[in-house]
Amino acid sequence: MKLVQRIECPFCKKINFKSQFKQNYSHPYLKSFISKYYQSSKLDQMLKNEIYEISECLNCRGLFQKFIPDLNFSNYLYDDLISATDSLKKKSDYLEKNKKKLNDDFEIISNLFRKKKSDIKILEFGSGWGFWSKFMKSKTFNITTCEFSEKRHNHLIHNNISNFKNLADIKDKFDFIYSEEVLEHVSSPLDILLQLKKLLSDDGFMLHRFPSTFLFKKKIKSNYLPQKDCGHPLEHINMLNKKSFLKMCQIANLNIHHPLKIKKQKFTSKIKLLKNYLIFNFVILKKNINY
Repeated sequence: MKLVQRIECPFCKKINFKSQFKQNYSHPYLKSFISKYYQSSKLDQMLKNEIYEISECLNCRGLFQKFIPDLNFSNYLYDDLISATDSLKKKSDYLEKNKKKLNDDFEIISNLFRKKKSDIKILEFGSGWGFWSKFMKSKTFNITTCEFSEKRHNHLIHNNISNFKNLADIKDKFDFIYSEEVLEHVSSPLDILLQLKKLLSDDGFMLHRFPSTFLFKKKIKSNYLPQKDCGHPLEHINMLNKKSFLKMCQIANLNIHHPLKIKKQKFTSKIKLLKNYLIFNFVILKKNINY
């Protein structure tokens, strides 16, 4: 288990970037932050000589962590270091806490398609414990999930949700693909978008949510302290902004679908979607059919 150095931008694959922030993981503040977040000091020795560095791509202006956990380290952080029982317990009130957002998502999906709910095929990528999918399934949507974690996979299957542990194993096409706080964690968001595009029907949509990077670049230029924000050490290895997302869309031949194009929305929902679109913490994508 180790950190590996990225030699190309995760958004556009170019190799020209510059450092915007750098701190050793042995720095007292960062060391304390990591220990408190994971509620363990086991990472102290593993990260002793490693560096937390935020780089900026000179081509697409995307921000990303230069040194990221390899696959074994990622699995250790996600599936072993944090107790699955504690993780599931923290999500126990998810449906109640996110009731409005879940209903808003239901309205978005319903208004995007002129089909019976049971005919709308949805893939949730990176579904975790499956609470979003469970809610959408209760609304009679046709739900499939993709979740890599063995523990979460078993939980999904136990709750009668069809799950794949690998995108490459999925052969179906979907009307709607959803991910919430996933793209900031993956080693190559561009590769993921290209894979998901293959699973999207020609008239389908993707909706991705992620932490906003609004004013983050200014933040790291002024006495920045690593914290639980869009640059969260080890966790949020990609900091998605509109410029880098537009570059990914250009490469993947996808279009950003403006939220105000979604019809029959409540006024308050439209305002919220527009606000979130402006600070850029979500995006709706559609295939470029003119290609």
